[in-house]
Amino acid sequence: MLLTPRKNPGQVLLLIGNKSLLAAIWIQNFIYEGNKNREQGQENNIMIDKYLSEIQSRSEIITFPKSEWVDIKKRLKYNKIISTVRICKEFNKYKKNNIYKTEWADEVIIISVDKYTTPELIPTWDLMNKVMKNEIINNLKKCSNNIDFIRFKLHSSIHK
Repeated sequence: MLLTPRKNPGQVLLLIGNKSLLAAIWIQNFIYEGNKNREQGQENNIMIDKYLSEIQSRSEIITFPKSEWVDIKKRLKYNKIISTVRICKEFNKYKKNNIYKTEWADEVIIISVDKYTTPELIPTWDLMNKVMKNEIINNLKKCSNNIDFIRFKLHSSIHK
């Protein structure tokens, strides 16, 4: 999509897909190149507003402990499927097929969300270290025994 700024029509921006919210917000100051009349400009502004709404609705963030960032980034880079466990306030927060941004701005898509009431039933339980297991068990004591086991991967529409 070629866009030209309202303030400086000499500049052109080529926006491919919806790579980032920043780029989407930036286009609020732009109109489509070649707008010849006011009606066409208004129509294009409506399209831009719809585009921005879509991007902003997809900008919910999924968080991870900083100690896991390097491993998650590496797995995402190689298009691996990653799992995470969510309990208490984060239970029921993430939905299958929804897209979320990581804290470092990658977009991930949720592949599955499985519900458990006992930690030992989590598929990766045996792979977790003692610290991770204790954290889950201790937090479950503070809230209900509802566990989301989430699988996600890098969203395929991202082209880096």
